[in-house]
Amino acid sequence: MSVTNPEPTDVEIRKAIAETIRAALVELYGTDIGSAVRVHDHWLWGFALGENAAMLRVTTGIEKGSIHGWLIGLNGVQRQRPANQSGVSDRQGAYHLRNKGPNRRDLLRNYRVWCYHQLDTGDSDNNSENRLAIEIDAVADAFSRNPLIGIENEWLMGCEEMQFAPIDVFKFGEAQANVAQGTLGVRVQKSLDLNQY
Repeated sequence: MSVTNPEPTDVEIRKAIAETIRAALVELYGTDIGSAVRVHDHWLWGFALGENAAMLRVTTGIEKGSIHGWLIGLNGVQRQRPANQSGVSDRQGAYHLRNKGPNRRDLLRNYRVWCYHQLDTGDSDNNSENRLAIEIDAVADAFSRNPLIGIENEWLMGCEEMQFAPIDVFKFGEAQANVAQGTLGVRVQKSLDLNQY
């Protein structure tokens, strides 16, 4: 069995997540700030968090030199067989799949989506934590409105609601930044070639 349109790859999904984030930031801030925020569609931290802030520093516009960015990385993949006609998940192994069961798996790809905003203690109404919270809401709402994240593919089932842990403060050399750690689950069905057994 050959699939004419394979399921979206991890790279395609991460790029679509980055594009959704970028569009939400442009909508929130306008093009001057929204398009200048650093959005990386891959995970950059292979070392201690905060060791190299240059990857998150804005290079143009009114925020030039300040930390303001987003990182996206694959956190884990969960696989399960889809339920049979009676709604029960089928766990009988390859023989059953080959002869009776559906030719696919349901995958849940969990993505780390972290955002960073240079620390500005300001006052109770205007500070970096408040601005980051507004930014998180705008981005999370963008995924809620667009669960297919702009990918036209029959195997993509959509994304779950974006979740965030509490905002914290991390040191980046001499600078400090508010950091929020988020997750986004994306459901994909994977076609299996039964001739592989």
